Amino acid sequence: MSAALRATKHAIRQVRTMDVPQAYEYLAAKSTAMKALDKQNSSQTGIHKFLVEKSYKPAHEPFKPDTMPVDRRVE
Repeated sequence: MSAALRATKHAIRQVRTMDVPQAYEYLAAKSTAMKALDKQNSSQTGIHKFLVEKSYKPAHEPFKPDTMPVDRRVE
């Protein structure tokens, strides 16, 4: 299971009992933590491939960060 899917499942379980401002803060902190753990910058690479290059289609294939260049940034 991917780290993003695992984190999403965990977050859904945690925010069920929170009010909206608490849930927003919790999810923002978790998002920041996920980005900090992403050593390959795969989130920005995936967004670049999807929006700019139009070469990644999430509905058709899983994201493979090891096949993507590491230093791509969305400007």
